[in-house]
Amino acid sequence: MKKGAKVFWVVLGLMIAFILFGLVAGTRNMSEVRDYLIPEVDLASLEDGNYDGSCDIGRWAIRVTVTVKDHRITEIRIPEGQIPILPEEFIAELNASLLHTGEPDFDAVTGATISSRAYMIAVTNALSK
Repeated sequence: MKKGAKVFWVVLGLMIAFILFGLVAGTRNMSEVRDYLIPEVDLASLEDGNYDGSCDIGRWAIRVTVTVKDHRITEIRIPEGQIPILPEEFIAELNASLLHTGEPDFDAVTGATISSRAYMIAVTNALSK
């Protein structure tokens, strides 16, 4: 076999291995986030204040601070320095949905369903403590 062909097959093999690794690593813990049982949150029982929560499942790790006023969610912040799991426009869309309803249960953003669910887990964990 010529040297050029050997290099081609080695490079092709490495590319395939890299792609397979990416697929496996990229989907690890996905079912755990998807199947996570979201707890019911009774906002009527919460006092006004800030509540910290997180989702710590694989690559879907995120921390949030949820502000409650008059038994409604009024603000959700991601602490400074944290790399968000969603683009800013998706987070803005999720926050708009949360603030509109004032409830921690919301529809996922299309195209980011698992990440949206991780965000919901973090919000409900903050309010369930």
